Order: sequence, then structure tokens, then C-alpha cells
Amino acid sequence: MQKWDYLILGVIESYGVNYRVNGEKVAEWKDVPLHDVFNVIGKQGFEFIQFDGQNYIFKRPSTSTKSLQSLSTDKSP
Repeated sequence: MQKWDYLILGVIESYGVNYRVNGEKVAEWKDVPLHDVFNVIGKQGFEFIQFDGQNYIFKRPSTSTKSLQSLSTDKSP
């Protein structure tokens, strides 16, 4: 059976645009355009699956050798 890693991206518009990934603030992404954030997440192997009205939800296949990497280390669009 296929297993998945999930990522929840929250966008907070207060004093600019701020992002949270799985509940944790990513300070390096402050005021970064949303399409650039999507590109960074996509480079980590995630695909967008749903917007629930508040959060963007992504998933990628999970393997025993692949762990959720810190997304804030890849700031390039």
C-alpha cells in the first residue's frame, strides 16, 4: 500500500505575507510570492492536491529513505 508525506501550507496576511508549514512559521519566506513558495515545495517532490479555504495541501510518496527536509533551506524560486 502506498504511503504519503503530507505538507500543509498556511498563508497569513498580517504585516505582509507570512507562511506556516505544518504549523511552523517559515521566516525566510516572508513576503515571497505564493508561486515561488509553490515552486520550492515542488522541488521537494510535493504536488498540490487541495485548497481547503484556509490551507494549501500537498503530498508526495513516502519511502523509508526519504524524510521531510527543511523547506526553508531552499529559498530559490
